[in-house]
Amino acid sequence: MAGIGKLVKLLGKGISYLPKKAHALQKPFVAPAGGKLSIGKKLANAALKTTNVASAVGIFGGCGLVAYELYKAQNAQTHSEAEDHILKCSKYVDATAGGLVGLLLGGPIGALALGAAAYFSQKDIALGKLPACEHNGKSISVNELRQQKAAEAKQAQESQEPEQKEEKPEVDEDKKAVEEFCKGLENLEVGQTITVPEIKAESGAITMQAGDQKVELNPGDKITRTEEGFEITKAAAQEDDKKEEVKQQEDEKPVEETPQQEQQQQPPAATNLFGGEINGITKKDVKIEKGDCLWNIAKRELQAVNPGKTITNAQILKQVKEFGRLNPNIKDLDLIYPEDNLKLTA
Repeated sequence: MAGIGKLVKLLGKGISYLPKKAHALQKPFVAPAGGKLSIGKKLANAALKTTNVASAVGIFGGCGLVAYELYKAQNAQTHSEAEDHILKCSKYVDATAGGLVGLLLGGPIGALALGAAAYFSQKDIALGKLPACEHNGKSISVNELRQQKAAEAKQAQESQEPEQKEEKPEVDEDKKAVEEFCKGLENLEVGQTITVPEIKAESGAITMQAGDQKVELNPGDKITRTEEGFEITKAAAQEDDKKEEVKQQEDEKPVEETPQQEQQQQPPAATNLFGGEINGITKKDVKIEKGDCLWNIAKRELQAVNPGKTITNAQILKQVKEFGRLNPNIKDLDLIYPEDNLKLTA
């Protein structure tokens, strides 16, 4: 028994060595008789006093916060609020208990270090296994309550975040449609027609070179291959062309006319503009309607005085330039306004 007693005393001395050493290191420096402390020792004493005050405030403040959270938990209006106060109370108990243990083992510095470590730990150390309350009809401990609260908060956050749709690489359908259109245009034979595909605005417009100008093509425009090149029928003018064809068919019906009447109705040849190949426009002016463009107007008016003939793009383009010469007020040939009058002939 005597040997066991000596062993216990040795263990006690070994265990108490570190705390004693820690407390000894944190004792303030005392000036010798008739002497003064150095600046370093004075600063060390000031730091020790600050640490003592901070550890005391932390321990007593922790006790006060524990009492406050218990009071709030008892007077909470909802079960959820009471649970939140219980969890806060548990962390303050951990911090206070950690500060007291740290003070005994390592002095004021140990109190601050161990108290902070206990407070910021992921689990409830002191009260973790004690039953906290009934949550969803089940009695659970403080640790289980904290885990349940964390899971509920995460679930609520995920439900508030907008659902992120899985991004799938989109195939550029516009680019594919344009490539197929250009390929079909190259292989187009005389008499065949191809339609301009529907494309989005951000993909860029399709343009086609016509003489020394570029003609912008819109979805639905029809391009026909002729022996002289290409003939473009604008989508906005296709309906007008149908009406014009019906009108032309009616005009082509045989009518008994005297040679004098036939001579009067024959429009003059525009040899100065088209080398006498087709007849020139006879109208003096026309009122611009909504959806019109100079290209459509030129084609419509040329076709009206040349029934049954094919009007080429080159002829339409020359007529558009003639419109620009006759109407110097038009600054941009691609920009005209409805209700304005367009001068067709000199």
